[in-house]
Amino acid sequence: MKRKAELIGASVLFAALAVGQIPSPEDIKRWNTIDRLCGHLEHVERRDPRPDKTKSLKGVVLKLYQRDTVPCCESVYPMAEAKTGQGGGFSFANIKPGPYWLVADVKGREFKMDIRFQPGKGVDTLCSDQRFQVYDSGEFQLGKIITVD
Repeated sequence: MKRKAELIGASVLFAALAVGQIPSPEDIKRWNTIDRLCGHLEHVERRDPRPDKTKSLKGVVLKLYQRDTVPCCESVYPMAEAKTGQGGGFSFANIKPGPYWLVADVKGREFKMDIRFQPGKGVDTLCSDQRFQVYDSGEFQLGKIITVD
């Protein structure tokens, strides 16, 4: 029997900090490493103590910038752009492996996430299983749906 569990890198980070473990820079880098540049963009409304409310974002422009020694996106042009479709889905094609900034402009507010694109052989990650989530607090987090047998 299969079940699905959602795993968010930042949640893992906060859990580690809560128990007094400081994640290494390698761990943090690994959490934002993706093997496909695609997914779904969502807005998450935190509603404690009730469950969070999630909404797919349609028609949002995402920009991909090369990440190097300058702060995100200053005086550089994006390498690629993608616009979210129905259900918030998006995809970038023909991008070389490496470090990038993923920037989403949602209703005039800019959300930035540092990612590392590292495609692998025999990759089975589905675009529908990668969630890029923006929060009113300004957070931009990567979530993945993992199928467990």
